[in-house]
Amino acid sequence: LNDVIPKRVSFLPSNEITTSVQLKIRRIAGCDADLCDGSYAVCELCAWGVRLCPATTVPHCSTIETDFWVTFPIAYKELPIDSLVCITVYSPQLPAPHILGGTSFFLFKAQGKLEMGTVRYIVHAGAKADTSITPSTL
Repeated sequence: LNDVIPKRVSFLPSNEITTSVQLKIRRIAGCDADLCDGSYAVCELCAWGVRLCPATTVPHCSTIETDFWVTFPIAYKELPIDSLVCITVYSPQLPAPHILGGTSFFLFKAQGKLEMGTVRYIVHAGAKADTSITPSTL
């Protein structure tokens, strides 16, 4: 489930960002078209293994470009420094629990700076996104 996308990022101090947390999912690549048919992603915002706000479910189609915006009802400046975004992709084409794969990533880098831009994350096949303090799906 990998593709190489160049990393184009910038950094902002998190305590200065008053807007709600937003992510754009551009692509979930490397998936068999039959398995991706009807699939969807559950996006969670967590810290210390605890969900910080309600999860968001977004559809995912079998096309390469998805371009879905995910908005969480919490401002960046209200988040702990070790906040994780956890995304699990489910496919009804697979046996229950239908997990196609998952990924987790920290929103903030050193000194509480928000990483902005296009970043590539690995979706770990068959694994639910890990919300723990030391996630296995980074």
